Amino acid sequence: MGKKNVVEMHKMEAEFVYDLSELGHSETKSKRYLQLWKSLQVMASTSSHAYAYSALAFQLAYFKAHYPDIFFDIMLNYSSSDYITDALEFDFQVASLNINNILIEIKFQDKQIYLGLKNIKGLPRDVAYWIIENRPFTNVEDFIFELPTQYHKIQLITPFGTSRFCFDVFEKSSKILQNLPNLFVFANELGSLLQIQIIVGQK
Repeated sequence: MGKKNVVEMHKMEAEFVYDLSELGHSETKSKRYLQLWKSLQVMASTSSHAYAYSALAFQLAYFKAHYPDIFFDIMLNYSSSDYITDALEFDFQVASLNINNILIEIKFQDKQIYLGLKNIKGLPRDVAYWIIENRPFTNVEDFIFELPTQYHKIQLITPFGTSRFCFDVFEKSSKILQNLPNLFVFANELGSLLQIQIIVGQK
């Protein structure tokens, strides 16, 4: 009944009526009992869902009103970044960040929202962890030269340009995106040149 499988329910109805007739109950009464149970199943299912959802909504509203730091911290890190709008309505402010101090997760402190690398849409997780492990970077060129060659792809770096707080500490994001192809070529050529010098020096 819970899954509303019509074929199985018809099969059960016949068995139910037969079993009750074996116990001395009339077919009319048996079908009446069955109809009551069907109605109860529908109402019980609806009521249980309504209660569960309303209880959850009340609990979330309570935490949002009385513990906004904890509420937005959890919802933004583990649910949806759409809650950033609600957080701003609660007088939170987006803190100034750059690639040298941004964290992986969102952090709330003193009514400030410190966005995380995981919130940059399109940024692979392994690139985010590489940044944490290899910073600080002195400029964009330093970042590109240090970046492993397997990450020298415009689509991997573009999210930094659209997330202005990452590179704006060095120069405008629009300029960075325009120069990315040239930066990749220069970094690759420089890397090849250094490898040659090392090999020659070893000889």
